Amino acid sequence: MAILLDIKAKKCCGNNSPPCPNCDQSKSKKPPKWTNVYSQGTKEGDEEQRFFIALSRDPQYAWRSVAAVSKESGLSEKRVEEILNKYYNKGMVFQSPTNETMWGYWERVPEMLPKQQPSVVRKDQQKRIKSSSKGSHHP
Repeated sequence: MAILLDIKAKKCCGNNSPPCPNCDQSKSKKPPKWTNVYSQGTKEGDEEQRFFIALSRDPQYAWRSVAAVSKESGLSEKRVEEILNKYYNKGMVFQSPTNETMWGYWERVPEMLPKQQPSVVRKDQQKRIKSSSKGSHHP
């Protein structure tokens, strides 16, 4: 029998606020929201809607097990795994790095998004600022 597990959502900067501009969580390229991707009005779309609601509705849980999503959505564990695979390949859901049985939707686990690299212009600007601050000593 599968164990139903949920892990509390991680908050930004150690408090209960959503990710902020000062936090690394907000500096990544974001995938599309599930509401803009799933096939609305089809059997498959209805199942995917139930899946995403179960995976991401409750803000206190960042990570959900296949069994928990299955139970809450009314879908079989096999169907949940099929949908996970589809959206994992699109970069919209992530497997927990500490517990392979747990999965999270990107909006609940933004720290899992790949970090966006600064542009060449931004890197050059940062290099110039750093080198000019080393050369100027104020008594």
